[in-house]
Amino acid sequence: MRAVDIFGVCKQLLLAETKDDLVKELMKQGFNIETVSFVNGLRVDKSVRSSINEVIESTQEAIAAENKIREIRAITTQDSTRAAGQARATAINPQTLKWRIVEK
Repeated sequence: MRAVDIFGVCKQLLLAETKDDLVKELMKQGFNIETVSFVNGLRVDKSVRSSINEVIESTQEAIAAENKIREIRAITTQDSTRAAGQARATAINPQTLKWRIVEK
């Protein structure tokens, strides 16, 4: 497990795995483990914390970029569909030609 995971999405997984390991080892000696948790926030060296924050920020920026691409594709599809509909609505075909002749 990477350090960035422990500070992010895998913190609860780490606690669960730690509890399972403790239960397996200490149950034999009569201990009953109910809960495992962090008493304080996790502390790491300043440079490690900085690196973790950079990884998290990069991940968030990548997700934001992917979402922007999805948004642009959706807008493009809407615009293309709207333009195709307008083109069909204004296209001259035999029916609209007859209608225009009758109008005059």
